[in-house]
This record gives sequence, structure tokens and C-alpha cells, in this order.
Amino acid sequence: MNHQLWKKSPAVAMAAVVVVGVSALPAVASAGEPLTTDFIGEASIVSHWEHRIDDAGTSAYAGIDQCDELLDEDSVFDGSFVASETHIIDFNDTNHFGGAFRYSGERGDSSFACLAGPGDEVDEDCTEISDEHYSVNEVGDEISFNVPLESFLDLDDEDCEAGELDRSYRIQIAVRDEENYADDRGYEHSELRLVVDFIRPETPVLNDAFVTENTISVEFDPSESDDVDSHAVVYSSEEFSEGDSIDDLQGPDTVTGEESGEVDGSFSPGETIYVGVVARDRAGNWSFVSAPISATVIETDGFWDFYVDRGGSEQGGYGCAAGGQTAPAAALSWLVVIVAMLGLMRVVAPGRARQTAEVCSCDNEARRR
Repeated sequence: MNHQLWKKSPAVAMAAVVVVGVSALPAVASAGEPLTTDFIGEASIVSHWEHRIDDAGTSAYAGIDQCDELLDEDSVFDGSFVASETHIIDFNDTNHFGGAFRYSGERGDSSFACLAGPGDEVDEDCTEISDEHYSVNEVGDEISFNVPLESFLDLDDEDCEAGELDRSYRIQIAVRDEENYADDRGYEHSELRLVVDFIRPETPVLNDAFVTENTISVEFDPSESDDVDSHAVVYSSEEFSEGDSIDDLQGPDTVTGEESGEVDGSFSPGETIYVGVVARDRAGNWSFVSAPISATVIETDGFWDFYVDRGGSEQGGYGCAAGGQTAPAAALSWLVVIVAMLGLMRVVAPGRARQTAEVCSCDNEARRR
């Protein structure tokens, strides 16, 4: 999806973990990423409901499929912050812990400090989190949150259906270590972030599709959305249209390439298969289906005739040493190479010329049925 630059916005949201700030100016994180500080050794989200958490463990993503869970009155957002071993911080000590806050903004908005220092006013866009929603361990070096989603998510059924929400909710803590306290310096801040994204990514464009008895290979232009993390193939023996949902199609089967890939399948020679591609974003939302391409399944064992009919003449394999082989063996190894990597018929999108089969590396094992 195409995200806008964030601006500070009114609040009903989840606040982020506090990052200590040593000046009166608010701390800022770039590109909407959660604030961090060396004072916190670990900040992490606990997964209780179905959402995706990033590698850093500080951002969770909820998409269209999680809307009902977000609206459930029993749903909570859990997370914790653990003090760094190199800084003396006691969350039970008000000289060290300035408080916990929640706020929200359009996705992409930069983070900011809800409380800059002791005696300062809390930013008007932030709401303090009641101590009934967090607890501190006996040692005082870890604070854990259990915040009801309904307390900071301003959602209803219409938001789920409209497919327009793309918002970030943050939990933020304000902390300072013993040295900062002694020098009467301000707080630093660390955050946890929940991204609620109900906008589907832009649809990719399928350029070519190839089908054999046991594979589908595709070439495509990837989605133009900036938060896509994968592309996948969908297919059917029944014709479908651009813009359809994936619900009635087989797949989606993820491809590993950025602009091409191959997935396994089981098809009958001569069968017509309709192939499309879709994109998936970080929140798990699937795009609508691309304009499909129809492909006729090529029988693997008959690919040599197909190759010759298309003008192929190589007998020993492209880039493969054929020395010491008999003519039948050389032809067989050539067939193995082609079948293994292409063994299929290319059917191109309307307006594009058909191309002959390409020749691939001989290091791949043959796929035969």
C-alpha cells in the first residue's frame, strides 16, 4: 500500500515505549518506526491473537482478516520492556520511570515524546495508561503491559468493510537512568507499535505464464505498494477475471523471486489453466487478482518435440559439456535440462509476441511424471 508521511494526530491509540530524551525537544523516529533507547535492553510484543510481528519484535501488524479479533472486547495488546544491563533503571522508582502513554497517528507519522522531562506537561495527543494495565517485576527492571484493545482502538464494523484504515497505535514509556536522574536530565523513550492496516496492496501485473504437468512458472511486474513482503500465484481450471478475490481460486502459492518464480502443481497434459498473481503486505492483506493468462499444460515427456517445433536445434545442452556422450545420451541430457527448468509452454499476455523456450543450466534435476 502507498503510505503517506505521518503527522502528529489526535489520539485514541496505543502509545509507544519511552525513549529517553536529554533535551526539551521531543524525540523523533524516522519513517514511523518505534522509538528506541539504549536504556531499554529489550522491548517485545506478546502474541495472543493472530497478527504478524516484525523481526525486531516491536511492531505488530493486523490486517483485514483480523478485524473481528480487533473488535472483540476480550482482545488485548501485550508487551514488555526490560532495562538494559548497562544502565541502572528501576521502574518502581518514580525518579526513573516517568509513566506510560498511548497515542495514535496515520501510518508513516513520526513518533514523538509524550513526556519530555519531570514537571513537563504530557503532550495533548497522548493519554496516560493506568497502572492497572501494567505491572513491574520484583527487581524493578522489567515492566509488562496488558492493554485492552478497545481502550485505544477507535474501530467499528464500518471500518472493517470500508478498507480505508491504515493507522498506527503506540505504547510509549518515559525513562531515565540513575545518571540522568542525578544530573536532572530529561526522559528517553521506547515504544511498541500496533499497525492496523485494512488497505489492500496494489495488484501486480502478470506478463508470462508457463505450465507443465507439475509446475507453474510466472514472470510479473511486482506490486507498486511499498509494504509488500511477498507475491504468490493463484490458478484455476475455470476462467476468472482481473480484480477477483482469491477466495475461489487455488493457491495462493508464494514465489520467491521478486519478478519471477515457480510453484508446484498437478495438471493433465492439454488442460487449460488460468493463472494470475497477487501481492501480500506486512499485515497479511492480499491484493486483488491480476489479469489472468491462460496456458495449455505441456506433457513433460513430449517437450523435446515441442522444443524442436519451436526452432530448437541444440543437441548437447546449452552451456553443458556433451563430450563422451552418445548422441541419444546427449539428446536426453538436453531434454532433462529443458524439462527441469522450463519444460513448459510460454503463453504471453495479449499484445506480447510469443517467445521460444529459453535454455537453462544443466545443474537441475529433471521433473518427470
